[in-house]
Amino acid sequence: RMSPRCSMAMILESVDADALIAHREVVTANIQTLDLLSRIDRDEDVSPETVLSHYVSRAAYEAVKKRITQYANETSHDPAQPFRQAKACWALATLGRRPDRMLADDRAPAEARAFAKIAEAAEAGTGSIEITREVVRVQKRLTVEARSPVRIDLAGGWSDTPPHCFERGGAVVNVAIDLDDGPPVRATVRSTLNKQLVLHSVDLGRRTVVTQWNSAAAVDVHDPLAMHKLAMHLAGLVPAEEQSVANWLSRLGCGIEVQTECRVPKGSGLGTSSILAATLLAALYRVRGVERSTEQLINDTLILEQRLGTGGGWQDQAGGIVGGVKLTTSLASVPQVPVVRKLKLSSGQLDEFESRLVVCFSGQQRLARDILRRVMGRWLAREPMMVGLMNDLKRGATTLATALEAGKWSTVGREIARYWQIKKDLYPASTTPNVDVLFSQCAPLCTASGLAGAGGGGFGYFFCRNAKQADQLRSFLAERLIAPGMMGSVYRTKINRRGLVLDVK
Repeated sequence: RMSPRCSMAMILESVDADALIAHREVVTANIQTLDLLSRIDRDEDVSPETVLSHYVSRAAYEAVKKRITQYANETSHDPAQPFRQAKACWALATLGRRPDRMLADDRAPAEARAFAKIAEAAEAGTGSIEITREVVRVQKRLTVEARSPVRIDLAGGWSDTPPHCFERGGAVVNVAIDLDDGPPVRATVRSTLNKQLVLHSVDLGRRTVVTQWNSAAAVDVHDPLAMHKLAMHLAGLVPAEEQSVANWLSRLGCGIEVQTECRVPKGSGLGTSSILAATLLAALYRVRGVERSTEQLINDTLILEQRLGTGGGWQDQAGGIVGGVKLTTSLASVPQVPVVRKLKLSSGQLDEFESRLVVCFSGQQRLARDILRRVMGRWLAREPMMVGLMNDLKRGATTLATALEAGKWSTVGREIARYWQIKKDLYPASTTPNVDVLFSQCAPLCTASGLAGAGGGGFGYFFCRNAKQADQLRSFLAERLIAPGMMGSVYRTKINRRGLVLDVK
């Protein structure tokens, strides 16, 4: 009773206000972060911005960072857990974009870790390439030439890309095409008497003789021949450990020469990198006498691209190594099992579709990896608009497949046009001002237009009302694309009905 009495106002005057606010925010941050992580564990479509407050203290952000880092470091036997950890890492990256810049320095590392988790899960989710590395005697003077068309995606692209395909499944309609009267993707593998390992990329203008093999060098993404080396590694035609190539080839009984060529401009959007990887793997397997099914080649290519860090899904390689027009689907599962179904189009329907299709190069190159990270980043963040658009993509693919088989060409044009609009909604930079102007000028002569692949440049395609209108559009584009400052060109296009072809000599 003799003690001094203090009111709450008197106490508050004596406390460290900054420390009190920080303490309360740390408590709130921990509760909100645990709530976010529990929702991620339940596979809810939750955006971190709707759960994590805008804090004013650094300590609160550090508490969020600590919780998410702990979650990302946890080990689990659940094959889907790395995808959840990727979402958590992307949530941390999202905080780094806030105007207060509290975690700005953590943004880039968190984004990189998110996609590293995706790559880890994607490889684990597709299984491993079980090719024996026992030394085999390869037939001398054997030449295997593999040729593949490129692909144009007509609906559903992006739904096949990790992590979306693992979490929701995918559905894509695409068509295999030849450009200028032939398959533009080629890979040739020769066994030679000259015991050297020679790698040659014709279109890159790079040729090298490998003298020392180091498995770590096979995944150096800065090496222009990294894809060739990794394909050799996956096919079992190089040693599993570091050693002299001469010693390995001596045991193999021959030398190996690998030559690849893509007869399309770089940054085309036609899936050439994935199709080339699948084509090269097929040739390498044939040299070794190993049989791989279409499904295995699709998954092998997915593993190769994840190890290269280029990301990507399964629709490119499926679109190239399987000819014709097809619907490729997968269920939400780990691992992915893409099912390729050729659409039941008669020869007359294929001819009709081919006569209406016009393809040109826009003259602008783009890098798909940058676009991929931005689009899939929106998916990781579970932006509500993004979730709806991805659902629309898959619905559009099944609708287009039905319309193609029924020969409902007006519906086909409408669905292709809607697909291009969805791609622009997913990532506005999928188009460019020059492309918008070109498409606007071509609108009276077609019912639909779009850029192949991720967009941002590369090849454009047009679907016309009839063959006569398609001829008019080709003439217009030929004149338009030779104007000063334009670098594009029109290509002769045919639907490739065979897909991957292997010739053994």
